[in-house]
Amino acid sequence: MHLERISLDSIIIENLLHDTLRNQAVSDRITKTEEDENPLHVEGPKNGKYIAFQGEHRIEALKKSGTKDTLCLVSDLSSEENRMIKRLRKELNIKRRSSYEIARMIEFLINRNYTIPQIASECTVNDSTVRNYLKVLESSPELRISSEQSGAGIHAIPSIENLTNFTPKVQQNITHRYMARNIFKPHIDSIKKLTK
Repeated sequence: MHLERISLDSIIIENLLHDTLRNQAVSDRITKTEEDENPLHVEGPKNGKYIAFQGEHRIEALKKSGTKDTLCLVSDLSSEENRMIKRLRKELNIKRRSSYEIARMIEFLINRNYTIPQIASECTVNDSTVRNYLKVLESSPELRISSEQSGAGIHAIPSIENLTNFTPKVQQNITHRYMARNIFKPHIDSIKKLTK
């Protein structure tokens, strides 16, 4: 790995999991100091181009501000899967991205024949951590999308769907209150325990 100033026109944004919800809020507050203290991570070059697998918002903000080049931490070119593992490892440890994005990253790797133990080992987390994110992907897509758009947490979704001791209207009311962020996962867990 080495540091190098690279033209923004030579950087390809690799966003394997394009998140339109998150991309609506590109930051305009990138300063020269921040850029130098936190260089973009890129791989390459390949045919004169570098692949940025993180920092798509920063690249957009830099282009918008008229910046022509930026400081990058350059490493050798690897596979899409290896770049996803690097991104996921970082996100699981600093939790900057939403749980929904992390679940999609894990799903990306599972769809490329990675096993739960492989992902956990590569990302230095427990198998149970990976399983908890995968559990959410088994939930109703409508519920996942609604809760992500509302900003509600991800891990209560399977619990909400398992509240089968209620009429559909009551279950819908609980879901609505959760989406409105009036109740949270501990409340859902308590409801579940009290109605066993």
